[in-house]
Formats: sequence, structure tokens, C-alpha cells
Amino acid sequence: MQPIQSNTKDARKISMGIMLIILLSGLILFLLLGNDKIIQVKSFCVSVLAGGIVSFSFLIVLLYFLRPKFDISPFICFENGFYRFKVVNKSIYHAFDISVELFIMTPHPHTDGKSNLNMKTVKLGISKMTSINRYRKKSSEKDPYSLFAVTLMSTDDLMSELVKKDTFLEFRLTVRHGLTGLADRFVMKFPNEGIIKEKHKFCYGERLDTIPINHS
Repeated sequence: MQPIQSNTKDARKISMGIMLIILLSGLILFLLLGNDKIIQVKSFCVSVLAGGIVSFSFLIVLLYFLRPKFDISPFICFENGFYRFKVVNKSIYHAFDISVELFIMTPHPHTDGKSNLNMKTVKLGISKMTSINRYRKKSSEKDPYSLFAVTLMSTDDLMSELVKKDTFLEFRLTVRHGLTGLADRFVMKFPNEGIIKEKHKFCYGERLDTIPINHS
């Protein structure tokens, strides 16, 4: 099983697509009507629909292009008792009100072959931050240390948990966009101990992969 990253955008994309199809269908219907008695009605409805499409298009731009954009590394680095996670702000604006949660998820059999999940909170060194710098593709004097990339760590024994059958980690990141104030949530699931890279460190900057600690 591979690590899975998800966020809340997929459901919004589907609902937005359905609404857009409805608006376009209505517009086409009125344009096809040929009765002279309803020309004024057609004109009015077309104007309303056109205005709605423009407003709807602006909303789509606002929701999809001006929401926070974050990447979470699918790996966990481990060294000297510390488990490290990496997140990268890929937005062109700063992110604010960052909240991070990490859970150990263990399936618990219920009835009719179904299961619930037992959730156990993992303690992180830092779980809340006021801000993370905006993304910069090239090195800049304004952010010489690439602070758009942040590592978080835990000292809980995660290896002993991930070796258990069907147990996995769920990493949750909630942030607010610095320009629009829109918030979003990002989730990464770590399925087993294979994603833990012992005596490794994360690559510099936006890269999400790892290299051995003694590698320069």
C-alpha cells in the first residue's frame, strides 16, 4: 500500500461541475426557444444566466486558485529517537493558523463484517503555528532558509505501532490562505513501517524525498 494524500477539493470539484452543467444546460435551452412572444423573457433569462456564469467562474477561480496549496512528504525520517515529517507550502501567499494532528488508526471489528477505527493521538513537538512562508521557486534574500518547508517531529514510538497489522498513521494539516482567508485541510496516510527511513533526512527546500544523513 502506498501513502495517500488527499484534501477536501475533490468533493467541491464534483459539485461545482454539476452546477456549471445545470447553468449551461439552462442557457442552451433558452437560446433554442424560437417563440417571438418570449423573446423578452429569453433576453432577461440569458442575461441572468450569463451573469451567473461569470460569477460562478469567478467563484471557481477563488476556490481553486486562491486556496492553500500544501504538499506532505510520503516518508517519515527517523534518527536518534525522533520521527520527522515534512510539509511544504506551495501557495504564492503566506499561510496562517496552521494546525497539525497525527493519529494512530487501528481498525476495530464491529458487526456484519464492518469495522470502526480506534484513534490514538500522537504527541508532536509543535502542533500549532501562526504562519508558514509563501512558496519561492528560487532562492531569495527574503527567505534564504526556504522556510516555506517545515519539518515536524514526534518522539512517540511509531515504528512499533506501524508494524501491527492494519494499523496506519493519519497526518492532518489545516491551514488558512494569507490573501483570501480561505481554509483547507490536507491529509496523508502512512500505511506501514516501510515508509520510515532510518538514518535519513529530508532533501532541502520543496523536495519531499529523503537522503542518508551523512550525504552532503
